[in-house]
Amino acid sequence: MPVNDVEVARRGSGVPIECDVSICTVVGGQLKTVARMLNSVLSTADPVSIEIIVANTAGPSSGSDVFARDFPDVKFFDLAGVSPVQAKNHAIRLAKGRFVGLFDYDLVVAEGCLKTLVDYMDDHPDIGVAGPRVVDAYGTLERTARAFHSIFSFLGQSAGGGLLPAMLWRPKHYIEDWNHRSTREVDWLCGGAHLVRRELVEDIGLLADHLPFFYEQEYYLRSKKGGWHNFYVYEAQVVHPNPDRYGGISGAPTSKCFSALEALRFFYGKWFSPKMN
Repeated sequence: MPVNDVEVARRGSGVPIECDVSICTVVGGQLKTVARMLNSVLSTADPVSIEIIVANTAGPSSGSDVFARDFPDVKFFDLAGVSPVQAKNHAIRLAKGRFVGLFDYDLVVAEGCLKTLVDYMDDHPDIGVAGPRVVDAYGTLERTARAFHSIFSFLGQSAGGGLLPAMLWRPKHYIEDWNHRSTREVDWLCGGAHLVRRELVEDIGLLADHLPFFYEQEYYLRSKKGGWHNFYVYEAQVVHPNPDRYGGISGAPTSKCFSALEALRFFYGKWFSPKMN
């Protein structure tokens, strides 16, 4: 769907609220992996009421019929030829929860994660987006809380190892003066687990689905500019087995670097103005 549909979300979707959290995830045919994530959600959600929406961008030939049979209560959609961010927006439009949980398909949700996030956001109604801590399969904490990208941090992470020395960008971007072991307000989270308040979607709209990269960061920035707060909730946890997942853009092909540069130019040209506090 086009980005102009953000106006529809801003005016209110009209979708009735039927549960606490709508878990929305997108896969590209990795149905065995998403089954692990869904089982972790189903086994740990109580007492949070949930619905689950899965969008598969690989098309019906990827075993979706078997998946739909094994998870009869999951709302499953085959959306072949649609980008991941467009598929996420499709799921957001259908969501009937007080909160929208944008969870990557390969995460494992720990016991109490959803309840902790929901309770924290219920206690703080000015929070637009919150996310849990992320650990790898060995329990090592991932530093997913970040400062918004600057030109320095972008250049430092790109072009096969970076064009700038780490000391010029890394401490600020990765918030290295903080151990990431406490709950606090942050610019944004890159960990693939985001709980979004329904009122935020109605206020600022959907994800920017014309951005190839940075669309989650751009959403957090829009949230902040709209007067909402973004939080990292340390007491909630998800697990991801790949410790290299949230690295930089290093090693990206030239075409991807150019696409990322275009995204960054849009990101700053439209949202990172001197008006932002």
